[in-house]
Amino acid sequence: MEQLIVSFIDTLNLLLLPKKEPNIPYLSTIQIQIEELEGDYYTFFHKGNLEKLHREGYLSLEVARKIEKLKNMIDDFDRSIWNPKDFVDNDRWKAVRGDIVEILKEEMIN
Repeated sequence: MEQLIVSFIDTLNLLLLPKKEPNIPYLSTIQIQIEELEGDYYTFFHKGNLEKLHREGYLSLEVARKIEKLKNMIDDFDRSIWNPKDFVDNDRWKAVRGDIVEILKEEMIN
């Protein structure tokens, strides 16, 4: 269970903009993050995993539902916006990041 919550939190962080690293083009950093996000969000935001995290007390039911809703939103994203420029600028990605920040501000993880 410990690894699941760590992977879940890592996946939440992948939805946020990455920090700028010296001597690495920012768009390259974002591209790597998007590639990692593609499989991770599907796995770690899966309803079954959200239910496990809720049962074990890591997520409130409200937060689990919000994450499930976010997963469904991302599932519906057109492949054309899975690129660094859109990840930064597209309103749909911005809305996801805004929702993630709100979730993180709530009492989510003990």
